[in-house]
Amino acid sequence: DRMLDDANKELDEMKRFEKLAAAEFYMMSHQPVIPLQTQATNWIKKPYVKGMYPNPGTLHPWKFVYIEHDPAKWDHDVDNLMSEADPVTDAEVDRLMATQTAFLNARNNAAPEGIESAKNQR
Repeated sequence: DRMLDDANKELDEMKRFEKLAAAEFYMMSHQPVIPLQTQATNWIKKPYVKGMYPNPGTLHPWKFVYIEHDPAKWDHDVDNLMSEADPVTDAEVDRLMATQTAFLNARNNAAPEGIESAKNQR
């Protein structure tokens, strides 16, 4: 309280800001942090649902999710799901990355020409 009172009495704006910053730092470093809410995520998955894997954000790229009809390809060990590879999803991700890389390369190669032609039009 004394730190805030001193800051409120200060007429110089920069000094007042410094005193308020010091008071804020003191409060933040001396107070306990008690979470008011914690989030939990429950994860269940059927073995025939492929392309859907747990992730920290719980946002799933539905583009890669599919139903596998062949029981031989099901994820039977869903507890160790993160260590298993899914060849269909891996191929889709590789294809997507290749198209993105090709797009970026084409854009980067075309940029100098576009800049030069814009300069020439002035």
